Amino acid sequence: MPRDHDYNLWTPPVSPQYGFREASFETSAMNRVSAAKFRRLVAWCIGPCLPAWAGLAGLALFGRLTWWDAAITGFLIIIVLTPFILSRLKDIDATISYAETLLDNPEAPPPALTHSATAVRLLGAMTALQRLWAERRDQAEATARSRQNIIDALPDPLLLLDRRRRVRSANAAARELFNLDTASPQGGRLVADRDLAGLIRDPKVLEAVDMTLDQRRATAAQFVLPSPVERTYRALVVPLPEPVEETSAVIVALSDETERLKVERMRADFVANASHELRTPLAAVLGFIETLRGPAKDDEKARMEFLDIMFKQASRMARLIDDLLSLSRIELREHARPADAID
Repeated sequence: MPRDHDYNLWTPPVSPQYGFREASFETSAMNRVSAAKFRRLVAWCIGPCLPAWAGLAGLALFGRLTWWDAAITGFLIIIVLTPFILSRLKDIDATISYAETLLDNPEAPPPALTHSATAVRLLGAMTALQRLWAERRDQAEATARSRQNIIDALPDPLLLLDRRRRVRSANAAARELFNLDTASPQGGRLVADRDLAGLIRDPKVLEAVDMTLDQRRATAAQFVLPSPVERTYRALVVPLPEPVEETSAVIVALSDETERLKVERMRADFVANASHELRTPLAAVLGFIETLRGPAKDDEKARMEFLDIMFKQASRMARLIDDLLSLSRIELREHARPADAID
């Protein structure tokens, strides 16, 4: 039976979760980092001493110094220069670490440097650059919010599509029309990376978008949204002048044509209905007027009877006109979305 203390010293522990030797990877990574730091330390300490050592070697070769004196002097030089170099190296290393930290955390505080004037100047320049980046970032975010607010204030729905016909952005009117709730946890997923066919299932609109993407010219198409209330829209597809490959290529502007089309149909129906419904009583009135002006001109009894009939026909025409006006008002409100809550 193996005991708890019977293990191989050269075998690192095995991770129970992943099934491979994580400790060996971590140890090798730490060793690589330590080796790199050691090589950098040696280079910084020995590099400045090389000119002095070369001079001492030259003096020893020409007999001005003994090799023993040259060795002692070279050792004293490295002893004296090492603390000076290490203090400067510490400031430079802190500056490099700060620069690497800024990539992940732009608000990271700068380190305190006390030895290297060059590192202090470099850190000051990096801090100024970091503040400039922060200001530019804030300005860019403010500009983006301002533009988005302007686009959201537009009454017509707008969709921004990329080259693969995916929705990249939508204004407030479009989000309301297609029930894209960006405030929900899944809001970003609902707006972005959705194919246009998932929102508008009309082949004419999809063909117009494909034509705009291929030919780089504006196209238009008319389609109908059946729910929640059937409405007719006109889609104007406009290419962007400088499209970005993976972010934006065309803008789809939707305009509600329901009311305009209904008014046109209502006008045509009104003319047809008025012509048909008013023709009979108007013909009767004209016939009685012609009779009163002719054979019944002196007949008092016929004149009173005809005037009574003419009054009834005129009243009928007035009622027909009132009915047509009421019908037009009802048709105007037919496609209005209900706003009242129901149980």
